[in-house]
Amino acid sequence: DTASNLAAAGTADLNGANDLTVTDTATVAEASAIEGASNSGTTSIASLEDTATAIAGSSDAVLDEVTGTVTATGNATVAESETLAGFTKAVVYNVEGTAADIAAALGGDAEAQAGINDAVDISATGTATVAEAQTLQDASNTGSLTYDVADTASNILSEQSSSGNASGSVLGDAVSIATSDESAVSLSVSEYTMLTDTLGVTITNGYDLSDTASNLAAAGTADLNGASDLTATDAATVAEAQTLQDASNTGS
Repeated sequence: DTASNLAAAGTADLNGANDLTVTDTATVAEASAIEGASNSGTTSIASLEDTATAIAGSSDAVLDEVTGTVTATGNATVAESETLAGFTKAVVYNVEGTAADIAAALGGDAEAQAGINDAVDISATGTATVAEAQTLQDASNTGSLTYDVADTASNILSEQSSSGNASGSVLGDAVSIATSDESAVSLSVSEYTMLTDTLGVTITNGYDLSDTASNLAAAGTADLNGASDLTATDAATVAEAQTLQDASNTGS
């Protein structure tokens, strides 16, 4: 019969039966009630679906009665994912947690790693540093991986230099990228262009441009105007100096 009908049956009725067969999808509560019966034969449940929290609170004894798929709805926490991966019966689930917590699990013991790697989709909340995002990229889950990156301009540029920003890379797979420098960061024109034009980075606390006079004079007007300080590191021609003087940057 259906899971709801069997779970609602009298205890004596279930205990007196030979085999108990659930023909549809049970919740954890229904499956637990049916598994607890002392019938003399077998117990089989076609499938089970419930929240990640409810399934994490279940047991092998209950889940092993399911002949089909066990599916967790919603997202499991990092702690719940370790429990779900540890069951004898495979559970289909997604995991969501802070980037720091997920990265820590992937760098933890085998059980913690399994919790993340056995998930379908992984959603990291908050922001990940470049190092944390590198760890997230190592996950072997079967579905999607979602995270945002926030780190110093220096670390972002270093990652771009070493790994690029193609799909499958730390920066290429990030939903958004922002700098985390606590004050205006000093950049060359090419570094600024790499961050903003190539990577789409949000520069959080402003920027200074420091480069040769020719590079600064050749930069876009908006790039010069948006800077705080403009510093030419060599001698400028009159024309270059005039271009820099005409910029409406907020600093010197």
